[in-house]
Amino acid sequence: MTEIDTCPLCGQTGTHKPHLSARDTLVSKESFSITQCSNCDLLITNPRPKVEEAAKYYQSTAYVSHTDARRSMQDVLYAWIKGLMTRRKLHWIKNHQYAQNPRLLDYGCGTGDFVLYAGKQGFHASGIEPNADARKLALNKGVDVYSALERLDNETSFDVITLWHVLEHVPNVQEVLQQLHEKLNANGLLVLAVPMATSYDAIHYKSDWAAWDLPRHLFHFTPKTLHALAKQVKLEHVATYPLPFDAWYISLLSEQQKHQNANVQREKPSKPGPLRLLSAARTAMVSNYRARRKKSPWSSQAFIYRKK
Repeated sequence: MTEIDTCPLCGQTGTHKPHLSARDTLVSKESFSITQCSNCDLLITNPRPKVEEAAKYYQSTAYVSHTDARRSMQDVLYAWIKGLMTRRKLHWIKNHQYAQNPRLLDYGCGTGDFVLYAGKQGFHASGIEPNADARKLALNKGVDVYSALERLDNETSFDVITLWHVLEHVPNVQEVLQQLHEKLNANGLLVLAVPMATSYDAIHYKSDWAAWDLPRHLFHFTPKTLHALAKQVKLEHVATYPLPFDAWYISLLSEQQKHQNANVQREKPSKPGPLRLLSAARTAMVSNYRARRKKSPWSSQAFIYRKK
């Protein structure tokens, strides 16, 4: 494990204090901690697995972004939402993208569905995906996908670069954002979608909030800390869009996680009952209602930045 003493955002030393601890119910069943910087408010997983150890925490058939499987109702729901939001996401981009014959790069493209759809809508689209299994599925669909940014030609540049729920997984966010900034054409767009650590559902579920996703999520953003990070690499905020379905999906997962964590303390484990579905629905509705009223962020939000 690696412990971080210097804040990755503001550079202050010794300012990260304990925020909460949460259990990895997906893979390892281990507990991990999140700390918060008292200077800039950045939340990070700390300590965190070393880079060479990180892969083992993704080794689960339940990790839906790396598979197209439809084993459960949850998988079907995820796939349906993904398809609906794929169309919506590209519509947002078209609202702010003015290049002719635009080139798009989806960084962390998973199984390639967004790249595939963007290509059908007139973009010259390609993707980056380090996970071999997900990359193979993308290649089988005919997606132009690479294992790392370094695999691209040095002269290749893009009008749009997207990271859909990817940035929170990246250990060296400033370095990667700087590399992506350099790959953008003048007035190019960088689109970042991340969970919001100050959303109502995050505060409601506390350590049971599924979008902490420890230790796979290394950073836990708020609008304030994400804007500060983007400003450091000379990106100008253009627009913010909600991902309203995330509150429903994350609340459902959080109820399951809450039940699993409670079962750890029981001699005779119980099965989750139908009331958990009602509880998840209530939390999601309240979270989205508060977000519409601007009392808190949405469970997840997409931020569009333009290269200065």
